[in-house]
Amino acid sequence: MSEQALDDYGVPALETPPGWLDFWDAQGTGRWPLPANGQQATLEMGVSAGFWDARRELAHIRQAAHARQRAPLAVLHVVLARVAASTSHTIELPAIVGAPVGLSYLTALLAPPGTGKGSASQIAAELLPLEDDVADLPSGSGEGIVEALFGWADDEDGKKQKVHRQVRHNAYVYIDEGQALTELGRRSGATLLPTLRTIFTSGPLGSANASRDRHRIVPAGQYAYGVVVGFQPSTAGALLEDQDAGTPQRFTWVDATDPNIPADTPAWPGPLDWHPPDASTLAEIEERGTYTRHILRVDPTIVHEIQVADLARVRGKAHADTLDAHRDLMRLKLAALLALLEQRIDVNDDDWHLASQLLCISDATRARLVTHVATEAAAREHATSERLARRQVRAVERTHEWHIGETARTIWRKVPTAGEANVSEVRRKLSRTQRDLFEDALAHATSEDWLTEREEPGQGIPKRTLRRGPENPR
Repeated sequence: MSEQALDDYGVPALETPPGWLDFWDAQGTGRWPLPANGQQATLEMGVSAGFWDARRELAHIRQAAHARQRAPLAVLHVVLARVAASTSHTIELPAIVGAPVGLSYLTALLAPPGTGKGSASQIAAELLPLEDDVADLPSGSGEGIVEALFGWADDEDGKKQKVHRQVRHNAYVYIDEGQALTELGRRSGATLLPTLRTIFTSGPLGSANASRDRHRIVPAGQYAYGVVVGFQPSTAGALLEDQDAGTPQRFTWVDATDPNIPADTPAWPGPLDWHPPDASTLAEIEERGTYTRHILRVDPTIVHEIQVADLARVRGKAHADTLDAHRDLMRLKLAALLALLEQRIDVNDDDWHLASQLLCISDATRARLVTHVATEAAAREHATSERLARRQVRAVERTHEWHIGETARTIWRKVPTAGEANVSEVRRKLSRTQRDLFEDALAHATSEDWLTEREEPGQGIPKRTLRRGPENPR
C-alpha cells in the first residue's frame, strides 16, 4: 500500500493509511494496524495474536482474566481506567492540537446479564488496587461524582473553622448498570452526562451555590477520573442517542464476552507490580497560573500524524463520522495509559500501535452495537405496527359486528308480531347500508332465534318469508 500524494494544501486524503489492513468479519469492517514488523496480523478478538505477549503487563492481565474465565479485553480496559484514576492530576498530554488535556478515561463494558461485566471490574481491582487518596464510588449524579473530590477541611486562611473544599484530585467510578446512567442523564436538569463529557476533556467541573456547604467548583485540570460503565446491549442505545451532545464519542467500547476464553484455566498471577508515576520525573513542566503541570513526552512521529489528520479536518479536506469526533484524542489517551501501565512517562510508537488495536476493536464493538440497536428498534417498530394493525382490525371487526347486530334488530322490528313478512319487502324497508348487510344480519337473527325463515316453492325463485322466533333481541 503506497502513500498518497499531498494535495495543494500539503494534506493527504485520509483513507486507509500505510501500515493498515482492511479486516472483514460477520458484523462489518474495521481497520486493524499491522504489527511493527510489517507482517499480517492474526486477529484474536480484534487484537493481533501477539498483542498480549507484547508486554509483561498485558500477558499478566490476560492470565488473570483467563484464571477467572473472563474476557481479557474487558479487564484491560478497567485496569486502564484505574491507572487513569491513580495517576497524578498534574500529568497531562501535550497540546498537540487544541489545548492540553488530562488522562481521565471513560470505558463502556457490553454484555448480557451475568456474563462478566461486574466481575471484570472486580478482577481489575485485585490486579491494581487504588491508592488511599483515590475516591472509589459507585454511580450517582453528576453532582455526586464531583462531590467525591470534596470534604470538610481546615480553613486555609488560618481561621478556626472547617470549610467545604476540594480535598482530593483522583476518583474511580464504576456504574454497574448503564441504564441507570442514561435514565439519570435524561432527567430535567440532570448533570451526569454533561459532567462525564467535561471530565473527558478536563474542563472545569461543579456548580456554585449560595449555600457554603454546597459550593462545588473544580478548576480545569485539577482532577483525574477513571469511569467504567457496564451496559447490556439492549440498554446501551440510550447512550448512543446522546451522540449530538458528544457523550458516546468519549467512551471506548469493549465486549465483556470472549469465545477464546480457554476451558483449562491458568493459575491466578496475583496483583500487578504497579505504582503511580512520580510526576516530578517528567522533564517538561509548565507553570499555568498557580498550577504546575507535568507534560507527558510524545514521540514526534505521533505528533505529526495527529497534526496532519487534524489539519485535514479543520481545512475541510476530511470529514469524520460523528461518533469518531474524539478518535485521535482517545487513541492518544490509550497510548499514554499503556505507557504508564508499563511504568513509563513517554508515549512511543509501540504504545501508539497497541492503542490503535484497542481503538479499532472499540470501533468495531460500537458498530455492532449500533447495528444491534437499530435492529432492535426496527423489531420494536414492527411489533408496534403489527399490534396497532391488529387493534385496528379488531376495532373494524367489532364495528362491523355491531352494525350487523343493529341491522338484525331492525329486521326483527319490520316483521309483524303475528303473521309473516316477505323477505324482499323487509329488505326494501331498510337503508342502503343495512341492505348491504342484510344477509349477514338475517343469518345472525336466525341463529339467535329472533326470526325463522321459510322458503315456499314457486315459479322461478322460491318465496322467502320471515316469522318472529321464540327469542327477542336484548
